[in-house]
Amino acid sequence: PRSGSSHSGTRPGRVSGSESAAMAAPCVATGAVTRTATEVGRRTRLPRARGAKTSGRSARSRVIITFAGAGEERDKYNSQAKEDDARQYGVWGVDGIRQRSASFAKMEEDWEQTVSQVWISAGATEVATQRLLILGAKWQKGALGEIYRDPEAVSVMVRSLESLLPGANPAAVFHGCPEAALVCVDRNALSAQLVALRTGVGISRFDLARVVTHSPSLLLMRDAQAQCAESAAALRATFLGTLLGDEGVAAAIEVCPALLEAPAEDVAGAFEGFGDDVGENVADVGGASFRLALDRHSCAGPSGARGGVIGEMTDGDKKEAARETGMRHAVDYAGRVAEPYLRRAKVAREKARPR
Repeated sequence: PRSGSSHSGTRPGRVSGSESAAMAAPCVATGAVTRTATEVGRRTRLPRARGAKTSGRSARSRVIITFAGAGEERDKYNSQAKEDDARQYGVWGVDGIRQRSASFAKMEEDWEQTVSQVWISAGATEVATQRLLILGAKWQKGALGEIYRDPEAVSVMVRSLESLLPGANPAAVFHGCPEAALVCVDRNALSAQLVALRTGVGISRFDLARVVTHSPSLLLMRDAQAQCAESAAALRATFLGTLLGDEGVAAAIEVCPALLEAPAEDVAGAFEGFGDDVGENVADVGGASFRLALDRHSCAGPSGARGGVIGEMTDGDKKEAARETGMRHAVDYAGRVAEPYLRRAKVAREKARPR
């Protein structure tokens, strides 16, 4: 006998109309919650802990609430990070570049717009200009900060550098060595330093603008004439000077300006292997004319013309080919071997210095 019919009046497995309506209500509510999540753009579910049992409606409702909390936490974190950066770096970002936020106009100080125009007029890029403005930020104390905040002072040192050293890049010079402003703000002091550098090297055809742009600390060198003369003499005494004379010396210094700031023993060590690196190549190109000039140079000593062995070769195609080969190797060796050697020597000397 069937016992189910006596209790409900319906067949087993069937649902009455009232029960069907009751079960449909949570589904409608769940659909509303899902549509709300879709409109907000947060339909992704958070992972549920193992063994957790919740009703459909309450679980989905908590998903919406949890995502709202995550958004608030993220906004709070971002806000806190910006505040931390502002406290540590002032109005500048972590990377040292002005942050282009909605409050940029409020953060900008009165002097910045005028100084920016000076740097831009001098050829500085936008990024370089922002980095140079850091040097005058209000948290930069001392004489340097005052110079870089003063539009007139910045204009004077830029104009002085451009007029006394045509071809130099003011933005690169002052960003690479901010202290150079202490010299460049005084036109007479800058002129005296440039004369000392050029006289010390003692080479007429010498791109001093390129050297200073790559190594602006030369503008602060004490006793520059004597220091540069000593370094240039040490470089002439190497096989580089023997082979190419002053032309090769100038080319090496233009590629590796650190040669002028290094002690004579470091300069000699930097080009110790240059003869082995280039000798056979130049001999193959120069042929008998080069070998004859080399023998004559070895017997008579250094040439008074400072033209090197190649300068003493008989004029012709082989002389020009030998010169080009020697110059190419000199430039390559200066950047590939000499510069890293000088960096290592400087680090070793600083480590050996008593503390």
